[in-house]
Amino acid sequence: MQTKERSRLMPLIAVMLLMCALALATTFSSAPKAHADSLSCQVTYIIINQWPGGVSAEVKIKNTGTTVINGWTLRFTFPNGQVIIYTFNGEPFTQTGADVTILSSSFNATIQPGSLTYPPGFVASWSGSIILLRRLR
Repeated sequence: MQTKERSRLMPLIAVMLLMCALALATTFSSAPKAHADSLSCQVTYIIINQWPGGVSAEVKIKNTGTTVINGWTLRFTFPNGQVIIYTFNGEPFTQTGADVTILSSSFNATIQPGSLTYPPGFVASWSGSIILLRRLR
């Protein structure tokens, strides 16, 4: 990956981490404060392969908190008209315009503290510049 592309990904990664924390806080807002404070995660977006008109990517989700995560929802927005053709390791998925939601599967819904989930991913069509996510939550 070129240095310019890496530098473009750094702000995206920061936004993904913030949105993950916000999603967990919202999900567990009715939980006792001590429980909600022990939930956090790190989300990493990785392009596996890309070709003219298409891309294959995965999203690693790591539980950086001290409490088990039981089920997760990944939400993000594509910036350039990308359309998911299919997902893997996270189903079902929905896409409305640029907004995408991927739900955990039964086999990767639980993430132990300090562990990664079996990463969800997708194959999508696209045109224009390299695929970057605008927002992950």
